[in-house]
Amino acid sequence: MSVAILQDLLPVLQFIHNGQVIHRDIKPENIIRRFSQGDLVLVDFGAAKVITGTALAKTGTVIGTPGYAAPEQAIGKATFASDIYSLGVTCIHLLTQIDPFELYSVSEGAWIWRDFLSSPPSEELGRVIDKMLAPATKRRYQSAQEVLEDLKSYPAYQKYARTQGTRGLHGVGIKRGGEVLLCLDDSPTWRLITTLKGHSGLFRRVHCLAFSPDGETLASGSDDCNIKLWKHRNRYLLMHVYADSLVFSLAFSPDGQVLASADYNKNIKLWNPFTGNLKAILTKHEDSVTAVAFSPVGQTLASAGRDNKINLWQVKGGKLLGTFYGHSNWVESIAFSPDAQTLISGADDNTIKLWDLNNGRLLETLSIHADYVRSVCFSPDGNRFASGSNDKKIIIWRFHRGQVELLYTLWGHTKRVITLAFSPNGKILASASADKTIKIWNCDTGELLQTLGEHTDTVTAIAFSPDGKTLASGCRGGKILIWRCD
Repeated sequence: MSVAILQDLLPVLQFIHNGQVIHRDIKPENIIRRFSQGDLVLVDFGAAKVITGTALAKTGTVIGTPGYAAPEQAIGKATFASDIYSLGVTCIHLLTQIDPFELYSVSEGAWIWRDFLSSPPSEELGRVIDKMLAPATKRRYQSAQEVLEDLKSYPAYQKYARTQGTRGLHGVGIKRGGEVLLCLDDSPTWRLITTLKGHSGLFRRVHCLAFSPDGETLASGSDDCNIKLWKHRNRYLLMHVYADSLVFSLAFSPDGQVLASADYNKNIKLWNPFTGNLKAILTKHEDSVTAVAFSPVGQTLASAGRDNKINLWQVKGGKLLGTFYGHSNWVESIAFSPDAQTLISGADDNTIKLWDLNNGRLLETLSIHADYVRSVCFSPDGNRFASGSNDKKIIIWRFHRGQVELLYTLWGHTKRVITLAFSPNGKILASASADKTIKIWNCDTGELLQTLGEHTDTVTAIAFSPDGKTLASGCRGGKILIWRCD
């Protein structure tokens, strides 16, 4: 058991220490077994401390669980070696099934854990654990890597490694108070399979991407005033439509019969995606239209613009059904809830607003972002939504019966977050940023699973295919990358 614990948790410990984080509360209750891989995972970073500058040398808060906390931690001077001590205590507790207070002899001033074992551990493993438990920090291991190096030379560890294999870190995300402190990319699951090049000219930023409901066609809109329809699987440009203006947003109707575009010239245009013919133009916005979205049933279209307004339209006939007022700056993004009862909007006034579509009432205004809210999107089940901002943060919110609760704040991008997209099964969230990367997040845990860094310019658009196995991304340089996850 001790070998398994040490093999699984020492790499995690080394990782968080490299990121200047001390856990400060390692104990059996904070170790769980991952169902999918069977490895052990360290959880609950509520007591974690991030070391900055000279903070390690300063006396801090006395925190930790009595019996597991190192002597120096008990007086507010926790170090990285303090976590090693607590992991050692955890090992002997699990080996003996005895409370740590009974495993330490005050009269002898030493741990007597061997006295509670029916059969002693190997001499080598015993020496490793004893050094982890040394009361004096100078006589204790100073890093998790030191412990691993000692273990690797011992026959017991080598035997275990041969039978279990080497299990690395799988998408480790370190959270405290809802914020992700550190993330580690898992082995790549998304791979780049092709690049589409078609948007050209001086202004060729790909602003928007949308998959048709059957997943066969990808639509892209750009600063070059063109909409392109691609058969992305074989890199074939199916159709080229001149939109007569910069195209900021695209959306397919749920039945795939209409493609809506939003443009710089204040227009919403409805196209036949099979012929490229223009079906209608909707013209009630007073400034550029930045976003369009179809309701899940397809009878209603929402649009948002730089006139700070959100309009609702009847798709058949193009009738204006109503207008939402409330944002004090450009509305950048809108999204319908899957049940078509709620509309969410993000704007350059740094707020997110939720609207009741039954009565047009403003349900709530969220003002937690410190800069422009560039993107909002609902999860497919409607129980969550996400927001991304120029403040580099991504927030995942719980949404239930009109009540909103912050679940996770995701840190990882080094520049503004441009756009977000949930996968069709709702398990992952993709984010695109001006830092030229796409990040893939686990929506249930807030863990960073993968970073895609092949773009050479700001990533401005992303979209999942309906089956969730393809991800398209566009950038300021005009390229569209197609990713596949099999």
